Amino acid sequence: MSRYSLLLACLALGLTCYGQSEQQNDTTIEAYRDLEELQVKAKLLTPAMERVSSSSLTLNVKELQSLPKLMGQTDPLYFLQTLAGVQVNNESVGGIFVQGCDNAHTMLTINDAPVYYPSHVLNLFSAFNASHIERIDVVMSAHGAADANRLGGAVRLQTYRKAQRKFNMSVNAGLLCSDVHLQSHVSDRSDLFVSGRASYFSLYRGLLKRDNIEPDYNFQDLNLTYSCRPTDKDDIVFSAFAGNDKLTADDSRNGLKLFDISWQNLASSLQWDRREGKVACHTSAFLSGYHNRFGLDLQEALGLLGNSATGAVGVRHNTCIGLGQEMSLDVGGEYTATRYSPLAFAVSGDFAMGVKSVTQSVKYTHEASVFADFGHKVNRFFNYSVGLRATVYGCGKVFGALDPRVNMTFEVAKEQYLYVHAGSYSQYNHNINLISTGLPTDFYIPASELFKPGYALSASLGYKGAFARNRYVVSAEVYFKRLYNSLECNINVLDLLYNNALYTDFIYSGTGRNYGLDITLQKAKGRLSGYLAYSLGWAKRFIPEVSDKPFDSSHSRRHQLVATATYSFDRSWSVGAVFTLATGTPYTRPEAAYLLNGQVVALMGAFNGERLPLTHRLDLSANYVLFLKNDRSIDFNLSLYNVYCHKNVQFVTYSTQHFNTREIGLLSMIIPSVSVRFNI
Repeated sequence: MSRYSLLLACLALGLTCYGQSEQQNDTTIEAYRDLEELQVKAKLLTPAMERVSSSSLTLNVKELQSLPKLMGQTDPLYFLQTLAGVQVNNESVGGIFVQGCDNAHTMLTINDAPVYYPSHVLNLFSAFNASHIERIDVVMSAHGAADANRLGGAVRLQTYRKAQRKFNMSVNAGLLCSDVHLQSHVSDRSDLFVSGRASYFSLYRGLLKRDNIEPDYNFQDLNLTYSCRPTDKDDIVFSAFAGNDKLTADDSRNGLKLFDISWQNLASSLQWDRREGKVACHTSAFLSGYHNRFGLDLQEALGLLGNSATGAVGVRHNTCIGLGQEMSLDVGGEYTATRYSPLAFAVSGDFAMGVKSVTQSVKYTHEASVFADFGHKVNRFFNYSVGLRATVYGCGKVFGALDPRVNMTFEVAKEQYLYVHAGSYSQYNHNINLISTGLPTDFYIPASELFKPGYALSASLGYKGAFARNRYVVSAEVYFKRLYNSLECNINVLDLLYNNALYTDFIYSGTGRNYGLDITLQKAKGRLSGYLAYSLGWAKRFIPEVSDKPFDSSHSRRHQLVATATYSFDRSWSVGAVFTLATGTPYTRPEAAYLLNGQVVALMGAFNGERLPLTHRLDLSANYVLFLKNDRSIDFNLSLYNVYCHKNVQFVTYSTQHFNTREIGLLSMIIPSVSVRFNI
C-alpha cells in the first residue's frame, strides 16, 4: 500500500468515527466551552517557553501565534532557531543545529515518528502545520538513557489530543499559502484532528522572475490525529503526517532548467499509554520515510538527474515504576529497521558522453537498544539519575555500544538550581548534502565498515533561576562535546562526473570538538513577555583529507543573539517582534578559475577558510482578534519579514563575467504577509 493510500484509509476511518459525535451530551459540550473560556482568560499569563532545566524546555505553540509569521504561517521550527544553543545556519537552510552538532545529529519526531527532512524550500516554511501541534519538547545536552541514538539534541513535537468543543474548524488564508484545521470531540472518549495546507506560489510566477530566471514552487501537507481513551487507564493515539514539495527554475535566456526538484515526507505512529498506580507504560510503533528527486542543468549540454530515499519502521516500549516516594526506575527497549537508497544519478547532454551513471543501491540496517534509568531524590536540595543504554547495530558488520549517562540537580537556593550532566552517545546513520545552497539534495547513508558509527562524549554544567514569583527566568549552560567518526562532504561535482568517481570518494571521516556557552534571559509572564538568547560556540572539525589543520564546521556560528517580544494590549490586540544578529557561517572561497568546455570552473581555497558577512534581521507583527458569539473568532495578522531590507548573504558563487566572487542574498527585500484565520 502506498503512503498516500495509507493516509486516505486513515482519513476515512477518522470521518467514520466523526459520525459518532451526536452521542455526546450537552453537559460535556458545556464543560469543554468552560475550559476554553478559562484558557482565553489566562492567556496573558501563559508563557510561550517554559524552562524545565538549563538544558530542557517546552514551547507552547499556541502562544507563538502572536509572534511574526512568514508568508502568513506560524512556523514552529522558525522559533526553535531563536533558542540559545540552536544555531541559525542561514536563511536558506533549514534544520536544527544544536550546540555545534550537525542537523542530522538531532532526533526530530512527531508523536514518536522520526521526520527526516523537516523543511519546505529554502527554510521559508517548516514541514509542520502549527495548527496541529500543541507543544514542542526540546533537549539540548542532558539526555537520559531512554533518548534515541543521536549525538546532538532531541526535538519532540506533540499534536493535540483532546478537542475543546464538539466541533471546531479554523481556516487560515494567506497571500501565498492557506490551511484548514478541523477538530471534533467525537464521543466522550475519542477526538479527531485533521489539518491540511497548500501553497499557490504559481500564481506569482511571473512576478518572481529575475534575470530571465523564472522559479515555480508549490507544496502540500496533511496531518491527521485520532485519539481515544477506551478505559480510564488507557490512551491510544494514531497520528499521520505527509508532505509533498516541487520546486523548479527555468533560465529562459540560455534554455536551461536550472533545477527541477521534488521531495516527499511521511511519518506515522500508533501510541498506547497505560497508567496503573505507580506504574506507567508507553508503547509505540512508527513508519517513516523520505524521498527526493532532483534534476540540475550544470552546463548547457550537461544535466544531472539524481534521487535518494530512506524509510524506517520501528517499535518502542518503556515502563516507569515509582519506587516509593523518592525513587523511580524507567526501563525499556526499541528496535528499528531502516532501508537506505543513497544517491543515484544519471547524466545527459553532449558533454555526458563516456560519463558513467551511478545505479541505485539498497542497504538494510537493524538497530536494537535496551535502556534503564534510575532516579533518586536524596533530599530537597539534591537529586540524581543514572542510566545505561546498550545498542546492537548491523549493516553487513555488527557494531555495539554501551552509553552511560548521569544527571545531577542541586538546589543552591530557593528556585535556584545547578545541573551537571555527563554521558556518551552513539549514532548509526549519516546525512550528506550534495550541494550546500539550501536545495534539498540531502541523502542518508548507513553507518558501515567504510563510515563507522558516530560517537560522542558530552559534559555540561547549567544553571536555572526564577525570580519575582517566576515572572523572570535566567538560564545558562556551558557544554563540551567530543565527536568521533564525524563526516564531512567535499564533493567536486565535475570530478564526480568526468572522472567517474564515486560519491563515497568525497566523504571523509574525522574528529570534532563542540564547546560554548548559552544564556537566556526570559520574562515569562505579564502583558510583555519574551526572551533574550545569546550563544557563544565553537564547532571544530579535524579531517586530514579535507584540511591539514582544524576547521570550522559549515554550520558553525561564533556568536548569535536573538531577542523576541510580545505585548498584549488587551484580549484583542497584540504585537510581536523577533530580532536576530549572528556571525556569518564558514564557506570555501574560490581563488582562481579556468575554462572547461567553454564554462568557467573555480579553484577553491582553504576549506571553510572564510566566513560570510554578519547577518541581522528584524521581523514585526500585529495581531487583532475579533471575538464573535459562541466562542467563535476571526484573527487578523500582519507580519513584516526583514523590516529594514537588509541583504543577508546565503552563499557565494563565482562570477563568469568578471572572474570574481558574487555574494547571493535571496531574501534581501521586505516581505509583508497578511493572513486571516476564521475560528468557527
